[in-house]
Amino acid sequence: MSQWQHCFQQIWLNEYELPSVLLLDMSQPHRHVAFHPSPSQAQHGHAISNIYDQDWHQPDYSTFSSNKSHGWPHRYLLKAIKNQSSSKWKALLSEKFSTPPAWRHDNIVPTILYFFTYDLVQYGGVKAATLSVSSLSKYTNIYTTLSNHPLTYIQACDHDGLMQWATTLYESIDSEGDRWLIYNFLRFLPQLSVTEHFDITQFSSPFLSLSVDPFRLSVDQCFITLEALLSQSNGSALQRLFCAVALILGFYGALRRGEVLRLRCQDIVCNPDNPCRFTLRICNTSEGNTKNKSTRFVYLVLPESVAKLVRVVRHIKRHCSPTTPLLGFENESMTSRQLHYLLPVTKALKALWGNNVRFHHLRHSGAHWLMQQGLLLAFDWDNSPFCVGDATQAMLTKQACQERFHFWLEGRDFSHMNDGLLFDVIGEQLGHSHYATTRWSYLHGIEWLPPLFLINERGFEHNELRYLLGIKPESKDVFRFLNTLTSKNQDTGTHSTLRLSELELTPYLLKKKGFKQLRQASLIQVSFEVPKDDNHFLALWLSHSTENVIQPDNRQSSSTVFNYQTQHLLKLLHTDNEMIFSSLSAFWALSSRHQPISFTKQQRQALHQLGPIFVNRDNQTLSLTVRCNKDNGLQFQQVFRTPLFRCCHFTFELQQNRKSKITKNLQRLDTYFSTDKDTLTTRKVDRGSSQLTITLTFIPQAPLLFQMLCNFLTYPKREQYEKTIHG
Repeated sequence: MSQWQHCFQQIWLNEYELPSVLLLDMSQPHRHVAFHPSPSQAQHGHAISNIYDQDWHQPDYSTFSSNKSHGWPHRYLLKAIKNQSSSKWKALLSEKFSTPPAWRHDNIVPTILYFFTYDLVQYGGVKAATLSVSSLSKYTNIYTTLSNHPLTYIQACDHDGLMQWATTLYESIDSEGDRWLIYNFLRFLPQLSVTEHFDITQFSSPFLSLSVDPFRLSVDQCFITLEALLSQSNGSALQRLFCAVALILGFYGALRRGEVLRLRCQDIVCNPDNPCRFTLRICNTSEGNTKNKSTRFVYLVLPESVAKLVRVVRHIKRHCSPTTPLLGFENESMTSRQLHYLLPVTKALKALWGNNVRFHHLRHSGAHWLMQQGLLLAFDWDNSPFCVGDATQAMLTKQACQERFHFWLEGRDFSHMNDGLLFDVIGEQLGHSHYATTRWSYLHGIEWLPPLFLINERGFEHNELRYLLGIKPESKDVFRFLNTLTSKNQDTGTHSTLRLSELELTPYLLKKKGFKQLRQASLIQVSFEVPKDDNHFLALWLSHSTENVIQPDNRQSSSTVFNYQTQHLLKLLHTDNEMIFSSLSAFWALSSRHQPISFTKQQRQALHQLGPIFVNRDNQTLSLTVRCNKDNGLQFQQVFRTPLFRCCHFTFELQQNRKSKITKNLQRLDTYFSTDKDTLTTRKVDRGSSQLTITLTFIPQAPLLFQMLCNFLTYPKREQYEKTIHG
């Protein structure tokens, strides 16, 4: 085999004149692995609409009532198929198991094992497309071991926490057979959104051959994913914006997950001469280090419609501390940012392009297109010679390639540069010291490499064509093939040879029976019409951010949601120096953070019964006066002891008639109204009944947010409210 490999390298070097540095790219089999997305169209729309759902707050298994006794829903699945023929399994899955069990926030292992079992039933194993029930039971009987190692949803979203859990689980097993079963289970984890960052290589034998991870997205696929992230109604406006920017940085910057998360406001600089150019500083921070512990600079050139989203994020955080993370609110934890800005991106990628796709594939994609741009620039192509989507083709024009490498060219023509440094320059952008790392990890599906070098047509003899096209020696089909080309006004060369380029010959090769699967895959072209309006994505984001402070709750028809991230607030963040991001962050941190702020019909009624609320906009206070009794206390708790009012400081002033005892009222006040954090004062009066005045002081210095809160509490009135809900 080594002699064959050397023989091919000699042919590529001498006859085809491929650069010697690329001979290994062509001769190593793992480079010839490609990946085509295979999304489930039936579940596509439903999965996309749920990408912002906080599914880690649903600890019940209501769909699987028979599992409440043991908490392992995969056993219900195995029981259902036990007495059925394997030909009926897939129909049974779609009929009875279309809705998976909910994630338990305290332990997601049973749900992971359910998805693992579902995958084995539907797709089989590594060697067999259909597994027997006994094999399925063998692979999934590990639940007895897993029951001793719970994994919380929050821990699973953190890479270090997930790896520590897996290591503890793996090391707790002594039997080699059981370890293999656990390894087989761990290998499935990257298929799920919550655990897609799991690294199985840490548990693989060093004697096994290394595997490759070849998937990549086109620019068109990136734009489709971007539209999905921006256009969902169940994500808050700023969350959708931060998710979109995370996707952009991961794709165009070829950044790792941690690098996107740890990027700070001071680490991204927009070029004043060209607002579409950005410089990223990838370095060690207090939240973690880079993979090689060193700093690198990444230079981006984004399409204007995409660059605007990044500039919006930079601009709304212009008053923040330089060390504030670019994505998220001030003082938001890294765990929270992973859950709310990276996890939805992963969910969108898997929903659109298949379960094998992970956030890290954005980095693979960025590396691939960066290499394509570099090679097109080196060989002076005006456009990509390949059949790609419109958005991808726009990225591969000569002007776009020159812009991408402007940081290196600095206005000079590529012919004036030392082209031997090209691969080193590309590697530096990715954080690689050697091109071999880039070759092995990121550049796959090698069908795109030879045509960039084999520009000239070459002569194919009739015998060669017969062999390549699978035509029998005695057949005259080769001449019919020549006549077909002649009818297309192509120069067929001499009577014994055919002048044809590799790209022109490839479509005919794909028509062969043996290449049927490859041909079908190659015809799958995802194309996205390039936005003619530079405001396309920005307008899409704003159009799905409403002006209404009060919105119906999709989960409960009798509830309303406090939507403070309105279009008006977003515009003020961008234009008004008084509406600074720190005030919004303070409100976010004090109130419900990422939890929806909802008000039920019962809470509205309780608020109505407590009496009128008086608003002082100058001091940003709300006040109401009630009798200090148990009923009012319970109604007060129902309304004001909710996450929304954590952004307020409570002051209680008890006005007590001097002729009555204050002891009972103080006891009621302590039981039903006040807490240790509140301010309490008492005052005796000569006349009048005892009463309690409650003052709420809005803590964040944000008049607009205070006004929104007032509108939410005082409008609509009870009759209007019921009409809004039921009409």
